[in-house]
Amino acid sequence: MAMIGFDPDERRMIVLRALVKAQKDHESFVTFEEIKKAFRIEEGEKSVSDPLLYRSLTSLEKDGYIIINRTEYRHRYGSNHKVMRVGLKKAKETAMEKLESKADRINSEIETLASLDSTVLAEEFMSMMTGRRVKTKSIFVEGLQACFGVIEREICDSANRGDVIRFTTDWLRAEEDIERRLTSIFECLGKSGAEMRVLCRSEGQNPQTNEFGAIIQKLHDLGYLVEMRKQPRDDATYQFVSRSGEGMMLIVAEAPLAATWISRDANLLLIESAIENFEEDYEKAERMTELSEI
Repeated sequence: MAMIGFDPDERRMIVLRALVKAQKDHESFVTFEEIKKAFRIEEGEKSVSDPLLYRSLTSLEKDGYIIINRTEYRHRYGSNHKVMRVGLKKAKETAMEKLESKADRINSEIETLASLDSTVLAEEFMSMMTGRRVKTKSIFVEGLQACFGVIEREICDSANRGDVIRFTTDWLRAEEDIERRLTSIFECLGKSGAEMRVLCRSEGQNPQTNEFGAIIQKLHDLGYLVEMRKQPRDDATYQFVSRSGEGMMLIVAEAPLAATWISRDANLLLIESAIENFEEDYEKAERMTELSEI
């Protein structure tokens, strides 16, 4: 009973117990005064607050534990096995909803914890201890959510006005919560004042293109410096997200998804090559949005 939140010592449950004991049988109804008398005996109290009893009875009716006969001037109250079954069913459903919500939060935390890289944890720890951000040279991560985490830490947190964020989309895959996470990332980048250049293949090449395009268009309409272009090319090219020439998250495998963060200090030539390749494709690609000035 505790699992569904039933507490026999709760005041309104004591009122319910008093009501049931005041009944002559399970089908009879009792008056407020009879409940009040039974409650005093149950609690050993000489007096009891009428408003308190009325509130308890109203709450019990709302939750399905009792029924009230209002056909007479003085209301009469009753309960039985069938009535309580309704109340207990509601209590069970409420408890299930709370547990499912708690389970969702726990699963989300487990997923986030599982995706954390020990290198990232060490950097965060050193940053917390010293108050200085440690420059990341390289990180390897697996999974879409872990990739988003790298973008948030290494790009969103450092982006400023004047930066150019280059974002290819072929590596994106449909997963739960992807729309909210992507919107959050681009809103963060937009608020920083950075310019965002997004490059995707034509519709049909990647089923996420249309959905992603809707997110970009919405942010564009809000006045952020974001432009999305599509290209018809079918051959493989760099898949990455970068901040100017400072660093990039390079996709190294798509099934399963894996990526590595490469800083400017670690491999400047690779970053410059990827950006040069991106800009060549970007110039030839068809515009899906227009840059806005803010």
